[in-house]
Amino acid sequence: MAFDDSEELVVGTPAYFQAVDLKAKSTGGQGASRQRRRLSVDVRAARSRHTTVDGNGAFLNLKGGRARYITLDDQGTFLEDSLVKHDSQSTRASAAGDSDFSDDDLVSSCSDMSPRDEWWCDADTRALKGLGEASQLTRLIGGCVFPNKPSRGRSPWEPGASPELYEELGMRDARKQYLAVWMNLGASSLVFALEFVNDVNLELFLAEDFLTRRLKFLTNSVSMPGGPPWKLPKDAEAVGAFFGKSSTSCARGVAKSGASYLCAQVDVFSKWWVKMLFQGVALRSGNVMEVLLVDQDGPGVAVLAACRLKVTEELLQMLSA
Repeated sequence: MAFDDSEELVVGTPAYFQAVDLKAKSTGGQGASRQRRRLSVDVRAARSRHTTVDGNGAFLNLKGGRARYITLDDQGTFLEDSLVKHDSQSTRASAAGDSDFSDDDLVSSCSDMSPRDEWWCDADTRALKGLGEASQLTRLIGGCVFPNKPSRGRSPWEPGASPELYEELGMRDARKQYLAVWMNLGASSLVFALEFVNDVNLELFLAEDFLTRRLKFLTNSVSMPGGPPWKLPKDAEAVGAFFGKSSTSCARGVAKSGASYLCAQVDVFSKWWVKMLFQGVALRSGNVMEVLLVDQDGPGVAVLAACRLKVTEELLQMLSA
């Protein structure tokens, strides 16, 4: 039995699940995510206990701890689906678990202080709508993948916890100010070091409303089939409100060189549908995306951090190690 590509189906209904199952069987369960049948889906009717809908698609909760992410175009037309494993347990313990590593352990644990252009490089923020005239507060100087090993003690992004790591990433000049960014992605974190291009008052980023109102986490799908559309900073929710206060932090510290630094941390996988989006869509070999932290204070917009990620096989291996 086959199903008609033009058939109208409501996401989350038994008929839809039947169509999905038939599709999986027709491809032998393999490569289903690469089949681009055009199937019209009524997203407006998809809000049920079976689904979680975002602006670009819907997550279908299947049996056996799995979920399927359905990617749609602007008209609600089916583009692609991806079978992803859903861990129903909270990712907070593993993604943002405390660590009591020594400084040497922190450096050795960081997978390959990767040189620029292997999997990370500068983002082209000037080309993004709403950021053409935005202030660029920092420049990218280093990046690595850090494995999150659950253990007791303070987290590696807490002030004073990772001096050797930050030095290896380039935070070495006592005359300069730096920014460390931790993106927790389940079993691993992406860690980036950036240098402030001008002297700034770091206390401004420790204000009570910085995480809850001003700081926005944005992604730009440079080359990513089914990737989410670009969202203007003014339309995005602040990280503290979106991911939750317990999944974000911002603190000030002093590097081994004596330089002052700011550390911003976001547990990206603490939001289940964002986790599914990264695992099922973004983190596929060959994709290119940009991640940004933008400070929107009223009408003023400033790019606090930006990086372009090239999803290579090496990066995927490091993230899964």
